[in-house]
Amino acid sequence: MRDKKYLKSIWLVLTLMVGGQVYGQYAPQYSLYMLNRYQFNPAFAGMESSLSINGSYRAQWVDLPGNPVQQNLNAHMPVYVLHGAMGIAIDHETIGAESTLKMRLSYNYVHEMSAGLLSMGIAAGIHQKSLDGAALRAPDGEYEGSIIIHNDGNLPISLVSGIAPDVSAGIYFAGEYFDAGIGLTDWTIGDINMQGATFRGKPAINFFGEYFIESIPQLNIYPTVLVRSDFSQVQFEAGVRGVYDDFLMLGMGFRGYSGNSIDALTVFMGLKISEHLSIAYGFDVTLSALNAVSSGSHELVLKYNLNKLVGVGLPPPVIYSPRFY
Repeated sequence: MRDKKYLKSIWLVLTLMVGGQVYGQYAPQYSLYMLNRYQFNPAFAGMESSLSINGSYRAQWVDLPGNPVQQNLNAHMPVYVLHGAMGIAIDHETIGAESTLKMRLSYNYVHEMSAGLLSMGIAAGIHQKSLDGAALRAPDGEYEGSIIIHNDGNLPISLVSGIAPDVSAGIYFAGEYFDAGIGLTDWTIGDINMQGATFRGKPAINFFGEYFIESIPQLNIYPTVLVRSDFSQVQFEAGVRGVYDDFLMLGMGFRGYSGNSIDALTVFMGLKISEHLSIAYGFDVTLSALNAVSSGSHELVLKYNLNKLVGVGLPPPVIYSPRFY
């Protein structure tokens, strides 16, 4: 019986054997999406009113061999002389023998209206895919010690990679009581060729909405919703979090793929450690059939905000957003 750690690799092998093309699925999954909005919408840059540095780490479906592991690091800030903001982001993901690296720069124009702020942004960068051929196992292959013979001309025996340009775009509105945004991500320009294997990305579109409820003087409630689609399937997420005295955050969320499929229930909490730094942790309780082989998913988000006006030029009369969480 073959080692279970190659289950995801075998699935990839079967895909490669059918025409030599790999079709990408959704962008990396994050349950604490409301705390790191720039990662899925470049138009959010600058909306936290100062230099903002954000990091996310997620281990999905822990105990499942080859489980997805993702990291995101980004920074963005207002640039008033350009009437908007700029940002930079790095994403990394591993799934079995496959890994993905994305790097991008963004600019967004911010227009002040009586109802709030309207931002329109675009990001451009690179999308790199890598495949560790030495970790693959074919049904008819020969694997003795360091010998790797797949007996399949489509499969590499070492690490191969390819690169292509990547573009994202978005629109974001920030009002006094309501935020909403639409983003188009993972639009890979052209195929990524990896020595016989071709990766063809699928762009994803997402809609994010959040409403602000001031229930009592020291407690704020934020219901949120995120709807994502790769133009063939739709995934729905909803959640709510409460922030007490701008210090303690507690929340929960639900994610489903369709009316007939559920994925996870998320519980999370966060603390504002100092004037500049906050931390949040979330745990996904797996509700799908994967709960038979996975103990859940873990996610950690770190946020740093300089909390002072930066950038060239005079700041606008309205601060983008005073919300820390």
